[in-house]
Amino acid sequence: ITLLPVGIKSFVLPGYGITNTSFNTSVTLHNIAGSPVNVSLNLTVNGTTYNFTTVSVPANSTLTHIFPVNITSSGSYNITVYANYSSLPGRLSRSGVITIYDSGVELSLAPADITYSPASPKQGDTITVSAVVHNTGNISAQNVQVEFLLDSASRANKTLNISASSNATVNFIWSSATSGTHTVTVRVDPLNTFSEKNESDNQASISVSVAQAVQPAAAVGGGTGVEEVFEEGLNEVTSASLFSVLKEKRLEGAQFYQAEKPLLPAIAALGYNTAPESIKEKLTKVEPITGDVYDMAASLALKKYIYLTYPNTVLIARGDIPADATAAIAYARSNRIPVLLTRPGELPDATLEALERFSPRKIIILGGEKAVSREVEKKLASIARVERIAGETRYETAVKLAELARGYNTIVVTNGEMPGSDAVFLAAVYRAPVVYVKGNEIPEVTADFLTSHRVTPKFEPVKLLLVGVNASLREQILGLVLSPHLSGEVVVRVVNEDDDRLFVEVILDSIPRGKFINPGTSREYKPFKVKPGEHLVRLRWLDPDRLEFNYQETRVSVNPAKRTELTLKVPKITE
Repeated sequence: ITLLPVGIKSFVLPGYGITNTSFNTSVTLHNIAGSPVNVSLNLTVNGTTYNFTTVSVPANSTLTHIFPVNITSSGSYNITVYANYSSLPGRLSRSGVITIYDSGVELSLAPADITYSPASPKQGDTITVSAVVHNTGNISAQNVQVEFLLDSASRANKTLNISASSNATVNFIWSSATSGTHTVTVRVDPLNTFSEKNESDNQASISVSVAQAVQPAAAVGGGTGVEEVFEEGLNEVTSASLFSVLKEKRLEGAQFYQAEKPLLPAIAALGYNTAPESIKEKLTKVEPITGDVYDMAASLALKKYIYLTYPNTVLIARGDIPADATAAIAYARSNRIPVLLTRPGELPDATLEALERFSPRKIIILGGEKAVSREVEKKLASIARVERIAGETRYETAVKLAELARGYNTIVVTNGEMPGSDAVFLAAVYRAPVVYVKGNEIPEVTADFLTSHRVTPKFEPVKLLLVGVNASLREQILGLVLSPHLSGEVVVRVVNEDDDRLFVEVILDSIPRGKFINPGTSREYKPFKVKPGEHLVRLRWLDPDRLEFNYQETRVSVNPAKRTELTLKVPKITE
């Protein structure tokens, strides 16, 4: 057996590469001879010589040579290194396969991705700050550091794992908030652990106003502050509740936009506030967006993404009927994917130009071939890989899109024959999936979705917002979502049989309500929303003569989604 003086000890490739970004591949040679050996190295990519050199391997030693490689197109590549020297019959080789992606880890967040609760914090409150961090790249990001800063001071750090083309939510606790206006900043990958093509969108800030604590007057029971507008279970959306949403989301003085119905979901997906038709006339700032809906959807998308990395994914929906695009708002907003519009049988020039500018890796068509034809699909396939999310009807398509939504506790139910601007507004501000009824009928696919999604993954009942739904369907929908987790309502009426005006507190479990009640009259208290089961109800009132508190206790059973009425009496106080 003849031993070769020099062999290839190892050949190392990285786990992946990024287009137009150099990576290193290394070959280690081992020389067992007693004298140096000159070795010719030839590196090939898919069989074509990429680089070559000659190295001298010292006697009885190893030598590692590094080849920098830069590949301009994505795909799978076979990388081979060949070694040759004068006494070698033939040549030595080692190979490996590497996948090259258009982008690696691409982390981002925007101010709209940062939210906080409660919506109207007061001095001393504990505030939960939530941030949705996006990874629009092709590679999963492990152990991503996320830093929370309050008024430029670092307060906490957490780590996340974010899959490719996905997002993840991180929560920070801000305890004992002080009054005033504060700047909350969330910084992603502050140490630049990940190499990204765009590092400018790794930080975002919002302002949070914390009100001074106000002590309630003695005659008023219960809490203060802005409550969430909608409760778990069914909610009929009215003009009054839409105005309350503006207050909850701090949009009273915000800029709103008015446009043709087919354009509204496309601009809502981009983060523009769309004006709800029901309250449009009472909004202070409403700007019309006029022009061809296809041109406007494309130009606004290009304007939105001009300072950001172009999106890897784009949604395409028909531009004559807004049902498919409306159903996609939650998915698009949560993943920062633009929605462009097309005619069913022809791809508009403006849409084509925007797609060519974006150069996405994937295009998702919304709806079947009647909504977006096979001819349009073929045109799109010449730009990027094409997928289609579609059912037999728009009702099935809406449910398929709703199934893709994540992290929501609100569902919008509206008429699928022509969903309006109220539904678009609510879907955008709550990032809520939209499902459809059909006139006086609940399609089977919608009924199945509502039944299977009546509680969140945390077993909290969902909030159903009924927008323009026929009143005759209310009981049917309630039957679909009725859940043992759904809260019931307790309404307490207190009768004052004493001769004095008394301040009477009703305390259900630990929730207080207080009212003054004149002698010989009764008062009804604000309803208590509580979980099903048995609850303790206590009355407490002050004897004005003895200055002593009197107590009365009873128990009440609460059923899911049911109203329980309870009348309690404060007896006449005897001497």
